[in-house]
Amino acid sequence: MHTKRIPLSRRRFNKLLIGTGAALVGGSKLIRPARAQSGYEDLVLNQAANFLQYFADNFNFSDISANYWRTFADATLATFSVMREWGLDQQLNDLYGIDEFATGCVGQAFDEGGWDQFWALQLLPVTGFQAEFGANYFENIRTHEASNVWINGTGPLSAGFVDAGYAEFAPWPSNFNPDSGAPLSPETLERLGTDDATIATVGGVPWYSPYNPYMPTVPLNSTAIWIFIPIEDRCKALNRLFLLSKGLGLVAGLAGGIPAKIVAGVLVYAINIMTDYTCGKI
Repeated sequence: MHTKRIPLSRRRFNKLLIGTGAALVGGSKLIRPARAQSGYEDLVLNQAANFLQYFADNFNFSDISANYWRTFADATLATFSVMREWGLDQQLNDLYGIDEFATGCVGQAFDEGGWDQFWALQLLPVTGFQAEFGANYFENIRTHEASNVWINGTGPLSAGFVDAGYAEFAPWPSNFNPDSGAPLSPETLERLGTDDATIATVGGVPWYSPYNPYMPTVPLNSTAIWIFIPIEDRCKALNRLFLLSKGLGLVAGLAGGIPAKIVAGVLVYAINIMTDYTCGKI
């Protein structure tokens, strides 16, 4: 039986953001690959943080389906892909046996077959909200392509939750217009595989590439995403994601820096609401 949490008010949420920012100041440097950054990662992280703060500030409680679930998912998944590219998986590995939260994550990832499986399973509700509230468009943005991430269906996260099989590549993302309005660098354009003229024609920058090796994939139930999962199991998945987001927000020097901390904080806020919404149906 789900125990209803104390509502996470905007005042409490703002305190959370202040706390996570302060934790970063005294933390370690970001863990990034040795190669030069294209600038795209910073662009995405900051855009995601800005959007998700707006999402939390303007959450529609009276009509849950009216919230911007597609952009919420795009911003969240893009952030996690950057965090992973900048060393999140290794950061958690390094804290194994030292930090209780990280130790639990590592154990679950091991039992599920790896970090790709861990993130696919933990973040499934994020894509699931699109499937649940975007029925008029969701099937059209699915890639319907199997990735090379095998879900064994027997681990602590997957057993009785999703089918064994290959997870699907993440849905095609929407685009965003950089808040700064500044022209993108040649390196960023190369990373996107595009140019200024194409961006101007299409209308913005894609949040991510579904084929990015760091991008979380999407486990299936039969050929569907989320909608065939019983309410009880959705509730469990949301509780897990709530605890994951809360734990990530407390990791000092989290890969992705302050924007990633803000995204984790908004996830705590949004998943808290959606857990009560979903689990209230049991």
